[in-house]
Amino acid sequence: MSDPFIQLADDIALNLLQNEGVLFSESRQEIYVINTTATFIWLCMEDALPFEAIVAEYADVFDMPGQQAAESVLATLQEWQGMGYLWGVDYPNSKKIGFNTALGRLLTNPVLREAFANNPDEISQQINVNTTDYNAFIALDLAQVEVHSRLLITKKLSRRHAAQRNFEARRFYAYSNYIVSPLDSDAIEQRYQVLSTRFVLRFPPVEYASLIEGAFGHLRTDSSKEVDVQFELVQSNNKILLLENSEPTRDCGSISGVVPMINAALRQSVASRHPHFLNIHAGVVAGKKACMLLPGSSGSGKTTLTAGLSRTDYQYFSDEIALLVKAKELCVQPVPLPMTVKSGSVSVLANYYRDIANLPIHVREDNKEVRYLRPAIDSLPRKADCTMPVAAIVFPQFDAAARNRLDPIVKTRALSMLLEECMDIPELLTKEQISDLVAWIETVDCYELAFSDLEEAISLLQALDF
Repeated sequence: MSDPFIQLADDIALNLLQNEGVLFSESRQEIYVINTTATFIWLCMEDALPFEAIVAEYADVFDMPGQQAAESVLATLQEWQGMGYLWGVDYPNSKKIGFNTALGRLLTNPVLREAFANNPDEISQQINVNTTDYNAFIALDLAQVEVHSRLLITKKLSRRHAAQRNFEARRFYAYSNYIVSPLDSDAIEQRYQVLSTRFVLRFPPVEYASLIEGAFGHLRTDSSKEVDVQFELVQSNNKILLLENSEPTRDCGSISGVVPMINAALRQSVASRHPHFLNIHAGVVAGKKACMLLPGSSGSGKTTLTAGLSRTDYQYFSDEIALLVKAKELCVQPVPLPMTVKSGSVSVLANYYRDIANLPIHVREDNKEVRYLRPAIDSLPRKADCTMPVAAIVFPQFDAAARNRLDPIVKTRALSMLLEECMDIPELLTKEQISDLVAWIETVDCYELAFSDLEEAISLLQALDF
């Protein structure tokens, strides 16, 4: 008979990935990667095995003494109970816990809060609260605990929208008193397209024309169709202001910040206007039938690799943003904004782009100096709104002292690393979506690339042949 006390939370789902697992809490939007031994324990609980049977199976499968197996299983169950993934773990010889740990378990576990409301003494003993913290813990105001629990969940679920809310608030206060000088009648108007979104940009002719053309000329379109977004560059209170559909949206203090400002606005507008599952911080290049993602943080070398690969046999999709969309499978769409090249990569890319050293230097909002590199026309996808399946995910890391090597990695590690580079999740995730994500990454080849030499790194990646 199954242990009557252990209950799995209703909203937790396990997805198997190779020999490991991915737990997902739908109510809290948490993804938790677990190793082989933890996956085995969870599967035993799904089969309603009692604690003693789980320990016996664990000891047999992993070839360890019974006492060591019991301690390992108990520690794992207690950790999950503390996270609110299950309830009912109450076995002797567990370690004492302090007030903060006990409070954390209450905040994350609704079943524990309900039991605590009925009998705080019994629950305090079951979770083994320190004697010195016992009285303070049982005196907790459960109504206040419930309020703080809801606040924690609300904060987590709304975190992805916080940056946008803060930006809008800053925009209102920053620009509410600005006096905007209208553009002269001889202002230039250019039309651009990224995916299916059509933009128009109006700007003064003399100061900005060559800078804007140098960065965004490859996105120009002659289409006379109605535009979706209108941008204007105007002067305002000694600043250069970018209007989006007649509303102030960004500003910079000098002409060196204009192109970075426009680039950021285009990227944000494209991402917000095109439905997607995940927005990954990654370079993307495409072969004949599939594409490769190069996720990585700043300084990982993803832009340098993307720029180099785009001068070989690959199409350029993006150096910054990978919009994963659901078609028959998870696919990527091209967002071929100019590549943002930092000073350290200029000499490295000189063999691939002869004039890169002569490109204008711009200053981003974070005060970093960059050049904007237009991709070659023949490296762009033929259709602006095409989709391409993913054949490989490669996590690059530049290290001047490294030996160039491309190593396969386990899928759970790849999934964790991919989600670390996720910049936006536009909608709340569902169990079905996580199941699709896990099934998708199981079909994708995943690697880590350590490199110090661009040409050798490109050769290693070309051998993947997709």
